[in-house]
Amino acid sequence: MNVTEQEFKFMVQSLATDLIMLLVQEERMTMSEAFDVLYQSNVFAKLSEPTTGLYYQAPRYVFSYLKEEMGLAERNG
Repeated sequence: MNVTEQEFKFMVQSLATDLIMLLVQEERMTMSEAFDVLYQSNVFAKLSEPTTGLYYQAPRYVFSYLKEEMGLAERNG
């Protein structure tokens, strides 16, 4: 399924918002910390690449990869 560039950007922004909120709520990060963690992650780099299709996935699914990348899965495991 093809999406326009505008739709893609909207989907990425929506998912990023959900991921930031999950970091704040579940990992007790400040909003600033959550922004830094997400936007500096490999997960966000992949999310920003249309060919990966990651932007189609559910927030919790992507969050599991983000937690794994940041070493948070073991901490809360």
